[in-house]
Amino acid sequence: MKTMNTITARNGIALVALALLPSFAMAETPSDGQATPVTLEWCRASAAARHPLARSQGLIDESLSLTLSSATRDLFPRVGLSAKATTQSDVTSIPISIPNMPIDKPDPEQYQIAADISQVLYDGGAVRARRKAAAAAANADSRKLDVDLDALRSRVDGLFFGILLADAQRAQNASLLEDLGVNRSRVKAMVDAGVASKSDLASVEVEILKAEQTRAEIESTRSSLVGCLAVLTGAIDPVASFASPEPIADLSGSGAARSELALFDAQEAACESAKAAFVAQSMPRVSAFAQLGYGKPALNMLSNDPDTFWVAGVRVNWALDSFYTLGENLRKADVSAEQVRVQRDAFALGAEADALKYRGDIGRYAALVEDDGQIIALRGEIKRSAESKYENGAISVSDLLREITAEHLAMQTKTLHEVQWLLAEYSLDAALGNRRGEK
Repeated sequence: MKTMNTITARNGIALVALALLPSFAMAETPSDGQATPVTLEWCRASAAARHPLARSQGLIDESLSLTLSSATRDLFPRVGLSAKATTQSDVTSIPISIPNMPIDKPDPEQYQIAADISQVLYDGGAVRARRKAAAAAANADSRKLDVDLDALRSRVDGLFFGILLADAQRAQNASLLEDLGVNRSRVKAMVDAGVASKSDLASVEVEILKAEQTRAEIESTRSSLVGCLAVLTGAIDPVASFASPEPIADLSGSGAARSELALFDAQEAACESAKAAFVAQSMPRVSAFAQLGYGKPALNMLSNDPDTFWVAGVRVNWALDSFYTLGENLRKADVSAEQVRVQRDAFALGAEADALKYRGDIGRYAALVEDDGQIIALRGEIKRSAESKYENGAISVSDLLREITAEHLAMQTKTLHEVQWLLAEYSLDAALGNRRGEK
């Protein structure tokens, strides 16, 4: 009996650990309810669709569109208006006198209004570099979203398989109660016939009460797990049944499809785009410009008559001070890219170790389940023999109850190994980046 209690407590702790997985805000319930068994595929899809992260991709796309549009507008013609009115202490004049050719001295009060138009002819690739950098950053954000959604799916998997284990334990507990009920009737008949003592019947009643307590614990644990899963996927009927997913036959793969690796690639590409943007910022800018205005004076500084004027030409701007920090900025981008490569290598090493662990778990659980089947068959024979011996007075009721408990403990252990085996397959599938278990 001590062994039975120890195993039950251990399984309960495993379920509670699954129940403590992180949860999120409650989502609305799907309209179709739970008329059909809840599947792992439905839970994954519902959690991904209902989670606040589902809105992130739309925001990423909108932000990218706005950034690209803003960068493109830098190539549009720029139009500006300017106006000024001034008075000054002195003006330009010609200090000579020419007969019959009076030269008026300009007024110190002057004004001017002008429209300036400029068009970029060559920007050193700055706009193109900005667009590429924005696209690379948005791609990195999208890949980060994929990683977050994969983590969400892993939480859903943990809760779902915890519920499957609780369901299996609940069925096993019901079988134990049925078996104890049959033996209670057998012992009661023997007590009524005077061939067994009332203490024998009391011993069976005690085991039934213990099994009832275990059933209450399993129901409570299952309810907590279903509640946590409902937080992620939407309301789920507490009495809904859960369909066990099919085993994954093909578990090959190198893990190259992992979303984390795609994120590292996107981050490294973003670093390269940043380098191109730094180089483009240090290049000269060539633009054409035109100015149309009206003022006093106009372009003739010696005339006091207001007049229109225009100026057109080509302008070259080159901010040489950008070279002061170009080398450092390029080096920073290289360091960031190297950090990404280090993170990728560390992740690949950990992912390879995880895959090896899951493959080992799959082989171990497969062997355990095979042995469990043989143990259950042998325990069944021993229990049936004990029932016969008890009826013949060869053993005590305590011996009979021990064999009954041992058989159901073997069944419970097999159930645990089967769920762990299936969970290891789906964990390996996720570790390889395949997720072939999803429909």
